[in-house]
Amino acid sequence: MGERKHDGTGVPHGNTKVALLEAACQAAGGAPALAARLGISEAMLRKWMSGTLSMPDPLFLRAVDVLLEERERRFDWPPRAEPAADGRA
Repeated sequence: MGERKHDGTGVPHGNTKVALLEAACQAAGGAPALAARLGISEAMLRKWMSGTLSMPDPLFLRAVDVLLEERERRFDWPPRAEPAADGRA
């Protein structure tokens, strides 16, 4: 009966935002770096990451953008087209 529902990702409902914030934090290089990129205090970020406060959607989407930007940068995604053998792009 006390089983928690999941959203298909293995993350219990309600924790999806927290999990994404943690991933964005890691991708950005830590809480201070993510807070700086979002233009917020680290203390406020930690409250949102703990789940004690709900992060406003526009800021949450900015955090998702940080995560995606860092992943693109690290994995060079999308891949750049290789120049043709004759030097044409």
